[in-house]
Amino acid sequence: MELTLLICTHKRATSLQETLNGLVGQFPSSFDWEIIVVDNANDISTQQVVKDLSDRLPISLIIEKKPGQNSARNSAIASIKGELVVFTDDDITPQKNWLLSMYTASKEHPDTAVFGGKITPVWQSKQPPWQASAWFSSFVYADQNLGVEQLTYEDGVLPSSPNMAFRRYIFDEGLRFNEKIGPIGSKRISGSESEFLSRVLANHKGLYIPESEVFHRITDNMLQRSYLRKRCYAMGLGMAVWAPSPTSEKNIPHIFGVARYRLGRIIKSCFLTIYHQVTLNTQKAIETECQAALDIGFCIGIWTNLKDALKTTNI
Repeated sequence: MELTLLICTHKRATSLQETLNGLVGQFPSSFDWEIIVVDNANDISTQQVVKDLSDRLPISLIIEKKPGQNSARNSAIASIKGELVVFTDDDITPQKNWLLSMYTASKEHPDTAVFGGKITPVWQSKQPPWQASAWFSSFVYADQNLGVEQLTYEDGVLPSSPNMAFRRYIFDEGLRFNEKIGPIGSKRISGSESEFLSRVLANHKGLYIPESEVFHRITDNMLQRSYLRKRCYAMGLGMAVWAPSPTSEKNIPHIFGVARYRLGRIIKSCFLTIYHQVTLNTQKAIETECQAALDIGFCIGIWTNLKDALKTTNI
């Protein structure tokens, strides 16, 4: 089989249905591919959506009761048949040539094991004025636009969850997603894709394919400051797991395992948030508030030994 598309979902049947509807017509009927939906909540509505589309798409369902997006991903790996394995989320709308562009690139670059593509946020109401320049937009909204040319992923730039693909031999080598991080029910320790990709790209080449584009649907609740704080805090927790000791911090003072400047930055960010709020600079207030949330999450992650989660992962 040429390609497997893997989608994990948790009680979001309506969003999943919109995503699956966009996959109709991605390939001609003669193309050998499959879609695997992993239901991580044993949700009747999700199962009905898959059943209703089974006559229009080469789709199958796996029910994984162990909570966690990465648990769901890992449970499906044994079932994949495609030589190219594409991962996406249940809240994307694909461009018509999304998968064909990814598949074509994999044939044109046989020495490349990892592929990513363009991810464009689409807003339920309207794009907030602060989003385009916000430093956290790339991981909160999975916003990725690296230009119009194909390029190699390097210098810490990585594909993102809604649009990433791997050759199946990556998983045949025994690599799996870390089940201690990522969305786990209502809890979240972010950065699981970054952690996995960092391991894979240490030994394999990755390529950005701009023609392979998906639209990431952003709902209004994802613009609320409480949501942004939680996502940045969760990213800080995740960084404590998969990047607890950056090389740049090796030779600077630490307090209880955390670089001293991070603690100072928390205090500074909190004061700046208040200042920007009082002076009605909403964009700056959001940015400094999110910086504080990320650094607090990182400190909490280090201090509660979340980094021990890596000990259970096959590296």
